[in-house]
Formats: sequence, C-alpha cells, structure tokens
Amino acid sequence: MPKNFKELQDQLSQIKLWAVVAVLGVLALLAFNGYQAKVYWESRQEIQAMNYQMDQIAQSLRGTVQYNSSVQLANRTHRLQQLDGLFHHPQSDELLAMMSSTARLTRVSLGSVSTGDPGVKVIDDVNYVSQPMNLTVKGSTDDIYRFLYALHQQAPVLLVASMNLSNSEDMVGSSADINLVFYLSPQTKSDAQGED
Repeated sequence: MPKNFKELQDQLSQIKLWAVVAVLGVLALLAFNGYQAKVYWESRQEIQAMNYQMDQIAQSLRGTVQYNSSVQLANRTHRLQQLDGLFHHPQSDELLAMMSSTARLTRVSLGSVSTGDPGVKVIDDVNYVSQPMNLTVKGSTDDIYRFLYALHQQAPVLLVASMNLSNSEDMVGSSADINLVFYLSPQTKSDAQGED
C-alpha cells in the first residue's frame, strides 16, 4: 500500500495501459449489470402491480357479467310469461292494450279499433284461436310499418290480412286501415283430442 502520492504514482506508472483499460471495462460492466438489475427489479414490481390490477378488474367484470346475465334471464323470463299470458288468456282488452302501447312507442295515432268473432285456425297440426281485429292508424308511412313490426315482435303469431294505405285527410302523413288476425292459445291436435 502506498504511503504517499509519489509512491502511488510510481506504482501506477509500472502498470501497463491494458490493465487500466481492463479494470475500467470490468467497472463499466459491473455498473451496466447493476443498472440492468435495477431496471429488471422495477419492471417486475410494475408487472406485479399490473397483474394485481388486472385480477381486480377481471373479478369486477365477472360480477358484472353474472349480474347482466341474470338481468337478461329475468327479462327473457318476464317476456315469456307475458307471451304465455297472451297465448292462454285471449282477451281483447289485453290485445287492445298491447296495440295502444305499441302505437304510442312507434309514434302512430291509433284510431278506431273493432274486434271480430274469434274462430279456430289449424296451422301445421296446431289449433289456434284466431282473433280478427280491424284498426285505423295515422302517422308517417315508416312509423306505420314500424308499428306493424313492433306488434309482430310482441305477438309472434300475427297475420296482416289486409292493409289499405293512403294519404291522410289533412295531408300530413298517412292513414292505414289494417285487418289483423292474432293466433292465440296454441294446442296440438292430440292435446285438443285428449280434452274431449
């Protein structure tokens, strides 16, 4: 170990340049590896934090998906119960209420409505109670067609027997006289024979 600066200088002058370069290279390599280790450690901590956040988000989404699925199932069940009620309780009041709410939603004005006598109609070996209805609606032509489409969505077994579309008397929009037939209370022929 040198005792003063002069001795250190003498010892260093005896060392060749390549040794100094080698020592500096090793120090640079150690510094670089230390920096890489620090970056790796910080990245690993960030990845762990992001994985934790993703797990939290995934758990939150699972709860939302389960909630949405149960809400959709409840909505479908309610819709099926409404349709089942419509099929098995063919009351004109329910059909009129359905037409009235559909007219309101599709922006058509529901005019006169009359019901015909119910009958029985056989379609593909299924007996239906047929309920004819005649109605007058006013609105734009597009809204009248939307009304019929929405009505068909609520009562899937529906026939538009005839429709007379014309300009309304006030020349604003159109007017339509529509003859509808609702097919209600489906029963297979074997079920109908079993009740006799």
